[in-house]
Amino acid sequence: MPAGIKPIFINNMMSTYGLSHPHDSKVFPDLPEHQDNPSQLRLQHDGLATDDKARLEPMCLAEYLISGPGGMDPDIEIDDDTYDECREVLSRILEDAYTQSGTF
Repeated sequence: MPAGIKPIFINNMMSTYGLSHPHDSKVFPDLPEHQDNPSQLRLQHDGLATDDKARLEPMCLAEYLISGPGGMDPDIEIDDDTYDECREVLSRILEDAYTQSGTF
Protein backbone atom coordinates (compact mmCIF):
# COMPACT_ATOMS: atom_id res chain seq x y z
CA MET A 1 0.00 0.00 0.00
CA PRO A 2 1.44 3.45 -0.88
CA ALA A 3 2.82 5.54 1.99
CA GLY A 4 0.27 7.74 3.72
CA ILE A 5 -2.72 5.62 2.70
CA LYS A 6 -4.57 3.92 5.52
CA PRO A 7 -6.14 0.49 5.02
CA ILE A 8 -9.92 0.27 5.12
CA PHE A 9 -11.56 -2.27 7.42
CA ILE A 10 -15.06 -3.39 6.40
CA ASN A 11 -16.86 -6.42 7.83
CA ASN A 12 -13.59 -7.65 9.36
CA MET A 13 -11.83 -7.52 5.98
CA MET A 14 -8.96 -5.19 5.12
CA SER A 15 -8.72 -3.39 1.81
CA THR A 16 -5.27 -3.63 0.24
CA TYR A 17 -5.91 -0.54 -1.87
CA GLY A 18 -7.20 2.03 0.62
CA LEU A 19 -9.94 4.55 0.07
CA SER A 20 -7.65 7.12 -1.47
CA HIS A 21 -4.75 6.71 -3.83
CA PRO A 22 -2.32 9.35 -5.15
CA HIS A 23 -3.51 8.77 -8.72
CA ASP A 24 -7.14 9.42 -7.74
CA SER A 25 -6.66 12.79 -6.02
CA LYS A 26 -6.97 14.88 -9.19
CA VAL A 27 -10.14 13.16 -10.40
CA PHE A 28 -11.72 12.62 -6.96
CA PRO A 29 -10.54 15.53 -4.76
CA ASP A 30 -12.98 14.81 -1.91
CA LEU A 31 -12.18 11.10 -1.65
CA PRO A 32 -9.56 11.40 1.16
CA GLU A 33 -12.05 13.05 3.53
CA HIS A 34 -14.19 9.89 3.41
CA GLN A 35 -11.25 7.90 4.72
CA ASP A 36 -11.40 9.25 8.28
CA ASN A 37 -15.06 10.27 8.47
CA PRO A 38 -17.23 8.25 6.07
CA SER A 39 -20.88 9.21 5.82
CA GLN A 40 -23.59 6.84 7.08
CA LEU A 41 -24.70 6.38 3.47
CA ARG A 42 -21.15 5.38 2.53
CA LEU A 43 -20.94 2.92 5.43
CA GLN A 44 -24.31 1.42 4.50
CA HIS A 45 -23.22 1.03 0.88
CA ASP A 46 -19.92 -0.56 1.94
CA GLY A 47 -21.85 -3.02 4.10
CA LEU A 48 -23.88 -4.08 1.09
CA ALA A 49 -20.89 -4.15 -1.23
CA THR A 50 -18.86 -6.49 0.98
CA ASP A 51 -20.01 -10.00 1.70
CA ASP A 52 -18.68 -13.54 1.62
CA LYS A 53 -19.25 -14.06 -2.11
CA ALA A 54 -16.29 -14.79 -4.38
CA ARG A 55 -14.69 -11.71 -5.93
CA LEU A 56 -12.24 -10.89 -8.65
CA GLU A 57 -8.94 -9.43 -7.49
CA PRO A 58 -9.04 -5.64 -8.13
CA MET A 59 -5.38 -5.59 -9.12
CA CYS A 60 -6.17 -8.06 -11.94
CA LEU A 61 -9.32 -6.34 -13.22
CA ALA A 62 -7.73 -5.13 -16.46
CA GLU A 63 -6.43 -8.63 -17.20
CA TYR A 64 -9.89 -10.12 -16.61
CA LEU A 65 -11.33 -7.86 -19.30
CA ILE A 66 -8.68 -8.53 -21.95
CA SER A 67 -9.41 -11.23 -24.49
CA GLY A 68 -6.81 -12.84 -26.70
CA PRO A 69 -3.09 -13.19 -25.90
CA GLY A 70 -2.42 -12.54 -22.24
CA GLY A 71 -6.03 -12.46 -21.15
CA MET A 72 -6.44 -14.77 -18.14
CA ASP A 73 -3.23 -16.60 -19.12
CA PRO A 74 -0.33 -15.85 -16.77
CA ASP A 75 2.18 -17.44 -19.15
CA ILE A 76 1.55 -14.95 -21.98
CA GLU A 77 2.43 -11.26 -21.63
CA ILE A 78 -0.35 -8.76 -22.32
CA ASP A 79 0.29 -6.25 -25.08
CA ASP A 80 1.01 -2.83 -23.50
CA ASP A 81 -1.35 -0.95 -25.84
CA THR A 82 -4.21 -3.35 -25.08
CA TYR A 83 -3.58 -3.06 -21.35
CA ASP A 84 -3.41 0.76 -21.48
CA GLU A 85 -6.66 0.92 -23.47
CA CYS A 86 -8.39 -1.31 -20.93
CA ARG A 87 -7.11 0.81 -18.01
CA GLU A 88 -8.42 3.98 -19.69
CA VAL A 89 -11.88 2.45 -20.07
CA LEU A 90 -11.88 1.30 -16.44
CA SER A 91 -10.84 4.78 -15.30
CA ARG A 92 -13.71 6.37 -17.25
CA ILE A 93 -16.17 3.88 -15.75
CA LEU A 94 -14.91 4.65 -12.24
CA GLU A 95 -15.09 8.40 -12.84
CA ASP A 96 -18.64 8.12 -14.22
CA ALA A 97 -19.71 5.97 -11.27
CA TYR A 98 -18.20 8.43 -8.83
CA THR A 99 -19.72 11.54 -10.38
CA GLN A 100 -23.16 10.04 -11.05
CA SER A 101 -23.76 8.02 -7.87
CA GLY A 102 -24.92 9.45 -4.57
CA THR A 103 -23.58 6.45 -2.67
CA PHE A 104 -20.21 6.00 -4.34
